[in-house]
Amino acid sequence: MTLPVRALRLIRARLRLDDLPAGVFTASMRMVIGVLCAATLLGGCATHKSSAPKPAPAKTVVTPDLRPVGQVELVNAQGRFVVISYPPGAVPKPGLRLNVWRNGLKVGEVKVGDQERDNNTVADILAGDVKVHDQTREE
Repeated sequence: MTLPVRALRLIRARLRLDDLPAGVFTASMRMVIGVLCAATLLGGCATHKSSAPKPAPAKTVVTPDLRPVGQVELVNAQGRFVVISYPPGAVPKPGLRLNVWRNGLKVGEVKVGDQERDNNTVADILAGDVKVHDQTREE
């Protein structure tokens, strides 16, 4: 053998990665690579959290009750009428039916009459037990 051929064989021998037969080494490497890939995929899926944003909780909307509230100033049980006082400019129109409230409970119903002076108006008692200092509101 000549020197160049011998040198090529030495170079080829040193370039070999393993000394095992080709079939044994590649099959075991495939097994190891397969197991590592499967473990990586399963581990990644198990710890992956959804990137979709969660919907924000619904915000409560509070709408103020801007209806005028009147206060019963005088009750005439025999005549079945009351005098109701309102804030300035908030006196209801004649013929309007109002609920009468005491301590958060509906206790009666009145109908606004034609008589009105300043912030006071007269209403007929239609139902219930109306007392002084009760509040009146629209239905």
